[in-house]
Amino acid sequence: MYVCLWRLIWRGEWEMLQPSDNLVFNYLSAAIYAMHDRWTQLAEWIFGGREAATGEGVESVLDYVAPWANWLTLVLFIAATAMVVYAYMKERGNDVRLGQRGIPLIAVKGGLITARLSLVAIILFMLYEFALLPYRTELPDLAVLLDISESMDQAIEHDDPKLAQQLSHRLADAGFDEMTRLNLAKTLLLEHNARFLSELRRRYRLRLYLIGSQSRLHGGELEQIETSIRELLPSDKHSRLGKCLQKVLSTQRGRPTAAIVTLTDGITTEGKTIADLAPLASRRRVPLLIVGLGSETPTRDLRLSELLVDPVVFVEDIVVFEAQITGTGFEGSTAELQLRRKGQEQVLAKQNVTIGADGQAQSVRLRYQLTEEGEYEFELALLPLDGESSTENNRQSRLVSVRNDKIKVLLVQAYPNYEFRYLKNMLSRHESTIQLTTVLQDADPDYTSLEKTAQRVFPVQRDELFEYDVILFGDVNPTFLTNSVLDHVVDFAKEKGGGILFMAGPKYTPVAYRDTPLASLMPVALDSVTVPSPDETLVESFAVRPTDLGMVTSPMQLGSEPTESLQIWRDLPSLYWLLECHDLKPGARVLAEHPTRRSHNGHPLPVICMQFVGAGKVIMHSTDETWRWRYRVGDIFFSRYWVQTIRYLSRSKLWGQNRSLEISTDRRRYPKGDPVRIRASFLDDRLAPAADDGVTVVMEHALGKTRRLTLNRRPGNRGVFEITVNQPDEGAYHLWIAAPTVEGQAPSADFSISPAPGETTITKLDAVDLQQAAEQSGGSYYTLGTASDLLKNLPPGRQVKVESLHRNTIWNSWKIALAFVVIIISEWTIRKKVGMV
Repeated sequence: MYVCLWRLIWRGEWEMLQPSDNLVFNYLSAAIYAMHDRWTQLAEWIFGGREAATGEGVESVLDYVAPWANWLTLVLFIAATAMVVYAYMKERGNDVRLGQRGIPLIAVKGGLITARLSLVAIILFMLYEFALLPYRTELPDLAVLLDISESMDQAIEHDDPKLAQQLSHRLADAGFDEMTRLNLAKTLLLEHNARFLSELRRRYRLRLYLIGSQSRLHGGELEQIETSIRELLPSDKHSRLGKCLQKVLSTQRGRPTAAIVTLTDGITTEGKTIADLAPLASRRRVPLLIVGLGSETPTRDLRLSELLVDPVVFVEDIVVFEAQITGTGFEGSTAELQLRRKGQEQVLAKQNVTIGADGQAQSVRLRYQLTEEGEYEFELALLPLDGESSTENNRQSRLVSVRNDKIKVLLVQAYPNYEFRYLKNMLSRHESTIQLTTVLQDADPDYTSLEKTAQRVFPVQRDELFEYDVILFGDVNPTFLTNSVLDHVVDFAKEKGGGILFMAGPKYTPVAYRDTPLASLMPVALDSVTVPSPDETLVESFAVRPTDLGMVTSPMQLGSEPTESLQIWRDLPSLYWLLECHDLKPGARVLAEHPTRRSHNGHPLPVICMQFVGAGKVIMHSTDETWRWRYRVGDIFFSRYWVQTIRYLSRSKLWGQNRSLEISTDRRRYPKGDPVRIRASFLDDRLAPAADDGVTVVMEHALGKTRRLTLNRRPGNRGVFEITVNQPDEGAYHLWIAAPTVEGQAPSADFSISPAPGETTITKLDAVDLQQAAEQSGGSYYTLGTASDLLKNLPPGRQVKVESLHRNTIWNSWKIALAFVVIIISEWTIRKKVGMV
């Protein structure tokens, strides 16, 4: 590199300056080019240059004939400079008076030294016989890239009314009506009788490229180009701007290209962006002058998707409608979410939602209590906000079946503790929806005749037990239960899909069942359980703290919305007695925990936990003191929790023999690059596998390529399994359930991936990418307000030499002789003025 620069400086071999991967060399060579050009322009300005014919240019090169080695000239000039400076510093003289002001002698000497060295330079200029070598040249290329993808049809709205008014006037003068991105680009090229294009044609060899899905060279005479530009439509469905720029750079390779002017919104829907190609443009010394068209603010829109609700529920159930909201352009705004029956105006429930960051999906839940039996189609809708581009995606609907079946509950307890008494009394008051049967093992013989819900013994026969939907299993003495009865309880959960809730007690449950079949149902490892001593005084109270999972599970919803539920849990009266369960079984879920006490492994001690067992659900309370939640408020929250829990555990009752399974995607068509969400829903969640990853789906491409996907259970919902597939290839896909197997034909679904995102789905001007591209390439970025400066900032470019013209020997010009005489006379006059003669 250094040898090359030496040859450039001392021998004038400018053809050595070729693009290199070495950035230091590129910068130095560019600086040498600039210096050479400045000297050449100065020489042409002083001595005159040749006029160029139309469509051609004339470029001159400074040439000289060295009488000796260049290094010797440098040594002689340094020596002459030293002698002149020394001689003038030794001479004496007087200050010069100019009116009321004086010029110090030292300043005068500086001027005289400069004059004498100028004479030396003129002599060297003549000895070297400097001349201008003119060449007739072909004008450098200038490529104009005009984006005609569909996104250029987007209308532009400006926050600055003054700028908007100016642009409207310019559009009207150029003959356009709508303020679209493409029309603004056309206006820039065609306004004032196509002055922009005319100036480009005068100074460059104009190359117009239309870019979008591909780049096309658009040639012709100026009038033809004007007509075709005016008639252009934004027709390309995809933007491959990086690929188009790469092709233009490849096409221009070997041609001197002054710059590439690009008029675009920067939206790239496939492949590399313009910024990705900027380093290549920089290496080839082709600056990118980019005019960004559009607004950096995305199109304002709200989208409601992925509505999830239980398809079959009980009368008086509080049903949670859960959905996803995604917004663009409305961050921080408040939108109202409403629930209606489809086709009716009455608002059943509503909630204000604060819209999050652009493109960020947020979960919302709306609760509503269903009080009438029947089949209903419910619609969840976001009310439109001002400026929203489309409202078609603001609503989702689902069909919900409401049943009025009574839930058969068996409440079993060894002795009548407070939990048993308050729970029995509260459930008895819900006789319209709950059919309660109680078994109190230590009751007097007359108890069954006095208590209408009482039954003398625990159901012994399997069919008898299977008549119930939910078992509330308290502190039960196992000596009254045979192994066959315990096996029936296990089958009740695993096979029938019944729900069981175990309430821990100080005497029996759960430790007395460590070596029984019931141990398999409980979500805790019984060998890790510690029971508080009967002699231990319980003085430390604690408030039950729901977990994040608990707050999305229906039994834990004590308020009308999540924040209210959480506050209710915080305000509930404290409990005292707690069974310490240090280890959970794999797959167990904690719904509520102790706020401070920890297990041996460092996790908070569970208060309420659950697991799926076979086709059923099992919940376990590590305390028998939920009755304390009645303090000062009565049954309000105590009743709400227990009734919701019983309904949750009895969900399998609603399905009967209808055990269907569905597979679906959140959309049928996806633009390439968007994630695909696949969901398998067991309408009868008793059929759902116990393992959280127990569902396997086969995804088959239309070309035959298959892929097996493992779905994971949705937290808090036994019957829903999901997976998100990122970046699938283009084409059509077919999905079907591979595991678990179901009777008949396996459930299936279809979706497709389009080649690239729709142009109209991305609306925001990608100013960051365009600015980065301009900066990296050595060019400039312009907005609609500064685009008028583009013409004066265009680089001249390097012209291609076609023919050498007559040599202009400027060393013997009369201007050189006149300059020599003027300088020497001026020096002599000044010397005499200051007394140096």
